[in-house]
Amino acid sequence: MSALIQSVGIHTPSSGLVCYSQKGTNASAAKNVMERICMVKGTTPDTSVLGNKQTLEENNNFIHIFTKNSRIYICQSVKTTKFRVCYNLLEDLDRELQKGRINSQRELSSLLQEKMNYYNDPQNDKIGRLQSQIDITVDQMIENIDKMLDNSEKLQLLQSRTDDLRDNSEAFFYGSKKLKWSMKKRLILTIVIISIVCTIILGIIILIIALKVSGKI
Repeated sequence: MSALIQSVGIHTPSSGLVCYSQKGTNASAAKNVMERICMVKGTTPDTSVLGNKQTLEENNNFIHIFTKNSRIYICQSVKTTKFRVCYNLLEDLDRELQKGRINSQRELSSLLQEKMNYYNDPQNDKIGRLQSQIDITVDQMIENIDKMLDNSEKLQLLQSRTDDLRDNSEAFFYGSKKLKWSMKKRLILTIVIISIVCTIILGIIILIIALKVSGKI
């Protein structure tokens, strides 16, 4: 499977532009695009401590730009890539540089390769993985609801037949009423279980969004 994030680069006042591209990507074209962006951004350096984000379209790809503390972080991705994944990559690179452990362009290039490979792996996208789990759960819930509706139709059919036989057998009437109530209880229990599952899923989504906003994930 081809990489979603194809190229990534960092421009700093001291080291200039350092970039890395996945195999199969036109590395020269990607570098030219990044150099052009850095020339434009370099005329108005961003000194914001929070950082600014911008996304451009270039040759059927998206170019995501994150500027902070006079550094320019750029990545090129295919259009199907989630924006949050790209900006998570760029913000992660900024956090690594703030640690002060990168002392050469070679180390910086290795960092770019490492982080790109990490964010290109769908298993490392916690929100995407949760969305897949939610989709599976929803499919199961829909299947259970279909079964529940099918049971409801059978219940209605049973009730109709019971009404037809009620005049002929009093004992059969009481037995059918008991069966009807039992099946209704099962139906109610199924609805309660589905409601609880939906509430739990909603709680998980709200928790992940809260953690994301607070920067804990």
